Amino acid sequence: MGNQQKKKKKKERKKNKKIDNMLNDPNQKKEVKILILGTGESGKSTFVKQIHLIHKDGFDTKTRQRFRVAIHFNLIKNLQDLIEGLPLIRKSVSKPLTEVAENFLQLNPRTNFTSTIIDVVESLWADKSIKKMYERRSLIQIPSSTNYFLDSLHRISKNDYLPNDNDIIMCRIPTTGINQVQFEDQGLQWSLIDVGGQRSERRKWIHHFDNVSIVFYVIALDEYDQALYENIEINRMTESLDLLSQTLGNQIFRKTPCFLVFNKLDLFQKKIKKVDLNVCFKKYKGGKNEEKALNFIYKTFKKSISSKKRTVNCFSSIGTETENVSEVLQQIQESVKRDSPHILSSLNQI
Repeated sequence: MGNQQKKKKKKERKKNKKIDNMLNDPNQKKEVKILILGTGESGKSTFVKQIHLIHKDGFDTKTRQRFRVAIHFNLIKNLQDLIEGLPLIRKSVSKPLTEVAENFLQLNPRTNFTSTIIDVVESLWADKSIKKMYERRSLIQIPSSTNYFLDSLHRISKNDYLPNDNDIIMCRIPTTGINQVQFEDQGLQWSLIDVGGQRSERRKWIHHFDNVSIVFYVIALDEYDQALYENIEINRMTESLDLLSQTLGNQIFRKTPCFLVFNKLDLFQKKIKKVDLNVCFKKYKGGKNEEKALNFIYKTFKKSISSKKRTVNCFSSIGTETENVSEVLQQIQESVKRDSPHILSSLNQI
């Protein structure tokens, strides 16, 4: 028994030495290809944006100008959606704002910000009923970052406004097509491929399954009481669980290591105090206990793709915090080197 353990350790040391030599050899540049998957609004694209800040040169002026347009559009559209959602909670704006709200609903979200529009937005956002609707936003399709931009109205409506890094991280733009970012770190070339999470985009995933080193699957923890944008009859977390099971059940991914990233931990921690997880999972009996709810979610997702031939690692994250994402990425990179040496030994040379 002792001899077998010694042989096993010797074999591991030999393999690790080989990998270290490979990583330190400038002529042996290897690529780790990571496919980032998840449903729409899980936070996949936020991770990619964070990587631009952590490992690239950030965002150029052209990109910031593009996000300025998206931020202004989203602000008006999201406020319109909040107004339209008021009947769901049997509320309406205060009487002095009734006509103002009706006129605002007719506004083209692509309109330029004027002093009049700024005043209207400010007065509507101050309305108690609209604030209440924002608290109940799980009933409608409203991004959690809506309040961030509405609270920053005067800053982002200035003529010379150019989004800062945090504005870009917080801005929601649905991914259509493919978004890829590459960087070098720890002697490896890391290539992350983000594809659209909406149902209409998922058919494109199959073209990026070849030579994938790792599947990076992002789950939004706070979506357990929300419905899909495409179908309000389907729970978002249930959809995410089904998609994970279907995707990793593909023969192509039979042995591919998977990293489950449970995102939006901060929003989940606030929500679980008010909304029981059993609105999504009827078998859950832990009440509004954060630790019990998290463990139940972790086990449920991990169980759905359990396999003796696949390594599954779980991480929690707050995608809007650069430092947190940096720590998660570092943990994943260390995990690849520590627990999945076969990935490194079978990488494609570039």
